[in-house]
Amino acid sequence: MIWIKRIFWLVLLLAAAGAVIFWLLRDNDKAAVVKVMRNICGMTDKQRGESGTLGLIKIGSADKWFADRCEIDVNYGSLDGTMSPQEITALLARARGAFEEMRGTMSDLEITLHDDRQQATAYFSGEFYGLPKGGGASVREVRDLECRLQKIDGKWKVIAVRVRRVLER
Repeated sequence: MIWIKRIFWLVLLLAAAGAVIFWLLRDNDKAAVVKVMRNICGMTDKQRGESGTLGLIKIGSADKWFADRCEIDVNYGSLDGTMSPQEITALLARARGAFEEMRGTMSDLEITLHDDRQQATAYFSGEFYGLPKGGGASVREVRDLECRLQKIDGKWKVIAVRVRRVLER
C-alpha cells in the first residue's frame, strides 16, 4: 500500500512538473516575440538632438530582428516589396535623416503562435509620429498591422509585415 501511495505522488509530481515546463516554454516564445516587436519599435525612436552614433547603433540591429528576406506590404509605394535587413537599415537611416524627432509605438498587441511553434503572427495597431527637419507639419499615421515571424536558428525574426485590411460594409 505504501508503494502505491509513493507511485501516485511520483506520477502526480511528474505531471505537475511537465505542466509547468510546458507553460513556461509556451510563454517564453510569446515573450520572445514581444521582445522582437518592442525592439523594432525602439529602432524607430529618435529624440530631438540625438547623436548620429546612437542612431546608427539603434538601426544597426535590423539583422537581429528581420529575416534575410522580409515581405513588406503597407500600401506605400516605395516601402512595399521584399527587403533585406540592410535595405531596412538604409530605409530607417533615410527616415532618421528626414525627421528631427520620430517615434513608433504599438498598442493592442495580440500574438498567435502556430502549431509548430516555429511561426507566429503579431497583430497590433502601429502609430508613427514624426517631426520633419526644417519645420513643417508633424506626421502622425496609425495603421492596423500584421507581422509574421519565424524562428530562424532559434531566434524569432520578422518575415513579413502588412497592413491589415478591414472589411467595410
